[in-house]
Amino acid sequence: MFDDLKKQPDDIFAETEKAENVPPPFRTPQSDPGPSVPPMAPPAAQISEPTTVMPAINIAPLPTSTPSVESKKFNWKLVVILVIAVVLVVLVGLLASKFIMSSQETAPTEGLPNVSNAVKEKVEIPVVEEQPVVEEEPVIVEEPEIDTDKDGLSDAREAEIGTSPTSVDTDDDGLFDLEEVETYKTNPLSPDTDGDTFKDGDEVKNGYNPNGAGKLFELPGVE
Repeated sequence: MFDDLKKQPDDIFAETEKAENVPPPFRTPQSDPGPSVPPMAPPAAQISEPTTVMPAINIAPLPTSTPSVESKKFNWKLVVILVIAVVLVVLVGLLASKFIMSSQETAPTEGLPNVSNAVKEKVEIPVVEEQPVVEEEPVIVEEPEIDTDKDGLSDAREAEIGTSPTSVDTDDDGLFDLEEVETYKTNPLSPDTDGDTFKDGDEVKNGYNPNGAGKLFELPGVE
């Protein structure tokens, strides 16, 4: 039984090979052919399009290992050093600029007056002490006395003593009315006050007292 199963596929393939080797039957042309059928053109050969080949890209693998601890420490040290350097540069620049500005401010002001003090002195307002108000008494302006003869005695005074307000020598003895009243104390209305027969003016000219005996001026020790 198993032998028959093995032989059966061999016989099938043998028949197919024989059928392929048999030539097709020869057909003779007929006398009344039908409409002619154009011969079929053989199928065109299919042209395959050229395929573009993409270049290979080498992709670097991602790093799987983390940076070491030593590299982290080195980076932190570098950052700290940079920060310290920047701070030092800024401090040095500030100190240098302050020194330059102070030298420029002090140099031109040498020998010049201190304007700030002068301005302060001008601005200071002195405190004015209020003084008590003193009530001023009204000043009575006296009218000048009238002296018609201009002998120094007012008309009112001459009216009191009886002399003439229009004559400087009322008794005509050679002395002004003012001299007889103020200086020699003689009578301005009498030309001879002491009655010695000499006019008061003549006695004064000769050095005698017009109002009594003796000389007008007696020197001590002289008789």
